[in-house]
Amino acid sequence: IILKSLCFDLTVEHPYRIALQLVKTLPEVPDDLIQDVWFAINEMCRTPLPILSRSDELAAAAIWWTLKRQLGGSGQDSEDGTRERDMTVVNDQKEFAVFPVRRLSEICCYLKIVDDKT
Repeated sequence: IILKSLCFDLTVEHPYRIALQLVKTLPEVPDDLIQDVWFAINEMCRTPLPILSRSDELAAAAIWWTLKRQLGGSGQDSEDGTRERDMTVVNDQKEFAVFPVRRLSEICCYLKIVDDKT
């Protein structure tokens, strides 16, 4: 109904550029991280996520999901039983954003569904 009332005229900012900027803030980046993040964003764009979530959330979720897959993590609890911390990103201008793990996990549920189908 919302899209129909907008006459399907809306602009969706793609999270690719944001993801590249976020990856540059990481201290150590695995070689295949960018490629895997790009894949995750591609998969997100095949779902309703670009309409349901902000682009910066999608970019952060793609990085978080990719790192968890590469490092073998799962769930919201770490191996020692403590809760994972929220993802905090600081850029060159000392601006920062905090992405709650719960929100990133909700976004990544769509990726799990897509991943299970392949």
